Amino acid sequence: MKLYVCFWLIFAVSNFIQFQPWDKDNTKLFVIWVFVATAVVSLVIQKLWRAPSFVAKVFAVFVVISLTLSGTMMLYRESTLWWQVNDPEDQDFGGWIASNTEADDIFIVND
Repeated sequence: MKLYVCFWLIFAVSNFIQFQPWDKDNTKLFVIWVFVATAVVSLVIQKLWRAPSFVAKVFAVFVVISLTLSGTMMLYRESTLWWQVNDPEDQDFGGWIASNTEADDIFIVND
């Protein structure tokens, strides 16, 4: 449990401090935290299931169903998202470049 508290601290600090130049780079710290949090949650569910109380067992089943359904909804949402990489104007410009330049031409661009 002490290890989990350390990871919780990393999670909390990562929400306030950007460690890398790109704003999404802290995501890897969140993923590491999720792995540790999953282990802790599974231990809590196991303790609930092994408790002598019937209410604790019902609650454990409810938690497992809730976690499974939330994961299913997230997977459905991610599978139906469509991120447009290039708009039609960019695609037309790419087609013009492909038809009017040679394969080994060099472009000077400003990023």
